[in-house]
Amino acid sequence: MIRKLLIYGYVLASISSIDCEESSLISETEKSQLANGIVHISIPSKITHISTTTTIAVDQYPMVDRLEMVDEVVWIVSTTGSDIDGDGSTENPFASIQNGIIHAVDGDTILVHPGEYFENINFLGKNIVVTSTMSGQVDDNQIYQTIINGNNNGTTVTFENGEDSTAVLNGFTITGGSGTYFNDGIFNHQTNGGGILCLNSSPVLKSINISENILNGFSQFNGAGIYSYNSTFKLQNSRISYNILNSAHSNGAALYCLNSTPIMTNVIINNNVQFEGNPNSTIIYLDNTNLIVNNNTIYNNILYSGAGLARAENDSHLSIKNSILWNNYPNNIVGSLNENIVNSEITVSYSNMQSGLDSVSDENLNVIWIGENIDATPLLVDPDDEDFNLHFGSPCIDSGDPNSPLDPDNSQADMGALYYDHSQDDNPTVTFTLNSLNLNTGTVEVWIENNSPIYGGFQFNMTGIQVWDAVISEVYPDYYIIYSNDGLILAWSLSQTLIEPGYQKLCTIFFDDIIDDQLCIEDGLFPNSEGGN
Repeated sequence: MIRKLLIYGYVLASISSIDCEESSLISETEKSQLANGIVHISIPSKITHISTTTTIAVDQYPMVDRLEMVDEVVWIVSTTGSDIDGDGSTENPFASIQNGIIHAVDGDTILVHPGEYFENINFLGKNIVVTSTMSGQVDDNQIYQTIINGNNNGTTVTFENGEDSTAVLNGFTITGGSGTYFNDGIFNHQTNGGGILCLNSSPVLKSINISENILNGFSQFNGAGIYSYNSTFKLQNSRISYNILNSAHSNGAALYCLNSTPIMTNVIINNNVQFEGNPNSTIIYLDNTNLIVNNNTIYNNILYSGAGLARAENDSHLSIKNSILWNNYPNNIVGSLNENIVNSEITVSYSNMQSGLDSVSDENLNVIWIGENIDATPLLVDPDDEDFNLHFGSPCIDSGDPNSPLDPDNSQADMGALYYDHSQDDNPTVTFTLNSLNLNTGTVEVWIENNSPIYGGFQFNMTGIQVWDAVISEVYPDYYIIYSNDGLILAWSLSQTLIEPGYQKLCTIFFDDIIDDQLCIEDGLFPNSEGGN
């Protein structure tokens, strides 16, 4: 239990320490109120220090108007704790998160220490905070080292009793979920919600990794990552990744929403897989739902049988802004199955969508295309190794809605879940040079020297020769050279590959005689393959 002290007045200097329960400045009536959790005190003193107990230090010269002592309960959970002998204190923590929830009341916090907890938790309608940290920031270590594992025994985390936005789940990996079976007249013979199940609730989910939840069977399965019904959840700074649906009657390997209004901000949705499905299945399924997607990166989700990446069904609205949708298979976004219902809608603004408008079906789907949407390789640092940061030169940098809030480095909003920090720019310099000129063979080598990685494409001008062929060096054998037959321009397209810092040969150029005894290279670096700054 942590006791919070609210101070009303001025603080100057500390002279002595006084225990509240022994202080003559507090009446016997006020002391009795300690048991109820709140003490209202009007004392001729100034408070200058608060200990972790009820001890306070006061100045003998009065300036404090009022102080309130409030019992704010923080229940502690640890893998070394006990649900039999523990009391949820720091010295005697509980062993399970669910036991902490059972003891908690609205407004309480459950602090979970690192470790893996094999359990299926239910918030039981309580508006509480379940977190892996008491600080405002959650780092990846806390997320990946504090694990709630459903142990293939149902939904891992459930909200189903009207929890509101003060019910918070913060800083966890949610895994091992196998869904909840329903046969209740609403969801007949359905298994829904692998990682998280939201029914008639509005929780806030922050800094969580919903990963490796699997729905597998022969009945209808929906929402391996998240299933939402009649809910308004918020998902922030999180991931939905590597969740699996494997059923012929299934939908939503990443997300399934029915009658809901979720908001997802700074979320990475990647590598979710649906092995089986009906011809109408999608990775993200919306039915009578308004889904707002801001600054998401949706990458490499795979549907082996079905309609595509996302579906907006029955008066649904999908709003995509400042986001990246890339390398998904298939990458289609489709509309309603009901030809008589054509009021589902998708709005795309300031986003990078592979294949652009061609990736959106306008059949039974109203398409609104706003702002500077692009179709360009996003140049992510290393998505195969889970690094979805933007590399220097990415076309997604500073390409978001100019009316969106600025990124933390005070630059224009980027596209994607992770912003590019301009303070890390190292002012790259690149020099092209000519070596090993041989007039007998009509060859000259082009070398490149760079002090930082180059990611994207570039071109340079050649004057004084007429190029008739060029051979790329063995360093980058999989890339190609485009050159004009009048010998003026050579260009590289490096797509998703780096040229590491150093000094190395790019190519050997074959040419006819040098004109006017002058051979010159004029360099022009383009940070991305679309051209650029």
